[in-house]
Formats: sequence, structure tokens, C-alpha cells
Amino acid sequence: MVSSESRIIIIGGGAWGLSTALYLTEAGYSDVTILDRAEAILSPYSAAYDLNKIVRAEYEGGFYSKLALEAIEGWKTPLFGPYHHQTGHVIVTTGRAPEKAVTYLERALASIEKDPALAQRI
Repeated sequence: MVSSESRIIIIGGGAWGLSTALYLTEAGYSDVTILDRAEAILSPYSAAYDLNKIVRAEYEGGFYSKLALEAIEGWKTPLFGPYHHQTGHVIVTTGRAPEKAVTYLERALASIEKDPALAQRI
């Protein structure tokens, strides 16, 4: 059984490993260790190492849109705020776009238009 005193080891100091460690320590776990092959945090071996990440909230279903909006709010906290730059997001197609791309965008837009938190941002 895992308790707040249990020893927890996380393999990988990327975005997933660090966010898991942060969540666990905020939840009261006191013995959390991160192991990574890099000598520094943030690990240059992590897929999240560069600064060009985009958080998008337009999904066909409401669950992932809501989750993305919660993540964006998390980025606005004092801990992460200096690293978050909300710039906007543009998605377009052309007349030559595959039908699958057009259908996806139509469904995503319909989902956004139904969501009060997103509709005001279109």
C-alpha cells in the first residue's frame, strides 16, 4: 500500500516526470525522487525541452477541451507563469485540403462554439 511516507521513484525528468513529482509533493508525499540520465533539470533529453510547445483547446469532444483549459490556467500560476506566453492559435485549411482535415476542423469548431469557456475566444 502506498502512503504519503512511501518512497517513490520517478524515471525521467521531463514534463511528465516533473509534473508527476510536483503533484505528488503538493499532495503530501514526502519522499519523491526523480532519476534522469541528464545532469540538469529540465533534461535536454526530454521531448518538452524546447520552448516551442502549444497547448490547444479545440477538440471534437468536450472532455479534452475542458482538460486543456484547466492546463492553461495551471500555466498562469506564479510557478509556471514566467514560462507561459499565450499567443493565440490559428487553424486553417485550403480548398485542396483532404476531406478528413476539413471534417476534423468542422467538428472541432462545432465543439468550441458549444462550449461557453471557448466560444468567447473565437
